[in-house]
Amino acid sequence: MMKDWLSPSSSKKCTVSEEENSQCNSKAFSSWNTEAGSLGSLLDSFSYIFSEDRYDLGYIRLESQKVVLISEYPASVRLYRSSPQNNIEIETQTKRLFEANII
Repeated sequence: MMKDWLSPSSSKKCTVSEEENSQCNSKAFSSWNTEAGSLGSLLDSFSYIFSEDRYDLGYIRLESQKVVLISEYPASVRLYRSSPQNNIEIETQTKRLFEANII
């Protein structure tokens, strides 16, 4: 089966057989496949560096951290009204953050 392609240098159509097309593709992508394989094995060997999900922030174990506040009193912020659907979503997201030890 023959395929028609537009030539990059002009707007003429070029006809290429399936065999020529597959040979060209296999030559062009053979080095890419080996590089992708070696990159994948490199990433796998250092998989402990990357986060597993969006709540995985990691921990610093070298020194304990303390946030110094201007005052020890909590900031007083007025509550705002929200719909029952938003309240449920706020509660579920807060629960997830608490379980992930973010808050």
